[in-house]
Formats: sequence, C-alpha cells, structure tokens
Amino acid sequence: MRANKKLYVVLLIAFLVLLATIILARFLDLKYVPTEASRPVVEITAKTINGVYVDATQPIRDGIAQLSSQGGGVLFFSPGPYWIRETIEIPSNITLEGVGAGGLGPTWIILGNYGDMNAQGMALFSIAPNAENVAFKDLELRSMTPGVGVYPRYDLDRIRDEETTGVRIYGDNSTNTRNITFQKVTITNFTYGIDVGSADGTNPIIDNV
Repeated sequence: MRANKKLYVVLLIAFLVLLATIILARFLDLKYVPTEASRPVVEITAKTINGVYVDATQPIRDGIAQLSSQGGGVLFFSPGPYWIRETIEIPSNITLEGVGAGGLGPTWIILGNYGDMNAQGMALFSIAPNAENVAFKDLELRSMTPGVGVYPRYDLDRIRDEETTGVRIYGDNSTNTRNITFQKVTITNFTYGIDVGSADGTNPIIDNV
C-alpha cells in the first residue's frame, strides 16, 4: 500500500507539472526558437478560413525565396498542419524547421488537400540538382489519403500506386548535391520517403545525405 501511495504521489506531481507548463505556455505566449536563430529566420503559420486550413504552397515558396535572396536561412514553421498542393523546390543554404511533436503541437507538412487533388507521381519537396547545405528539422512530412482529413489511413495499395515522394534529391554528373541533412524528421504514407537518384539517367554526385 505504501508503494502504491508513492506511485500516486509521483503521478500527481507529474500531472501538475505538465498542467502548469501548458498554462504558462498559453498565458505567457511562450514560443519555440529555431536552433539556428543566428541565421536569417522567416516564420510562417498555418492559416485557416472558416476553420479550414488553406493551401500553404505559396507562402512556403515566398519564405524560401526571401531567405534565398539573403544567402539562405531558416524557414520556421509554427505548430499546425500545412497543406501543399504542388512540389516545392529547395535551393542551397535553406533549413526547414518545425517544432516536432512538442507540447504546443506538432508541425505537419502534408501533400494533398482534403482529397480533392491528384498527387500521382508528385514529390512534396525537391532538392535542386546543385543544392548544398539543405536541412530538415523537427518535422513530420505526410501524404494524405483522400477522404480522411488530417489523419492519414495507411492504405498500402494506394501508397504503392500513387508513386508519391516525401523528399526527392536528384543530381547529375556535372554538379554536386551535398550536405542534405534530416534531424528528427518523420516521413509517412509516401511511396518513397527519400528518393535519391539522377535527373538525367547518369550517375549523380550526391554527398552527405
């Protein structure tokens, strides 16, 4: 009985600490900070219209273009789902960073939008053939199963037939694609999670993925 009481006390304390953390985060507006905050940072948030998350393709592209014009930096995703309807190309010196599955909510980047598009053969992200120093951190990349909203169903036949790709990394025999890193990244429900290959049928030069 004494051991059980100790266990109950420990669980109660853990619950109270978690509750206090959530309350402080809401009332003090605590925010995640990018791990590379010394570099230029562009932060984007998941937008809704009438409670429906809207296409985030162009805001992400605009953020990447802004950072690229400064020589690179961090595109920082606040918590929430980001719906993507077209492949987004990543140039050199760009880091895509989310908040993982942290207490204020995860960062999901999802190929598809409520099942009303055909993602056949698409990639969520594509690394340019000569890109260097591209990083993905604390993100979950998903391909959406039509008709089931944010939470994908694991339909193996559909996954195989759609030929979707989470991140496509292509090179050719005249350029180097190098230093592509993934840190705490989950890639779910794609035919190919990370597709490393050649855009022109030759042997690509791809280092340090």
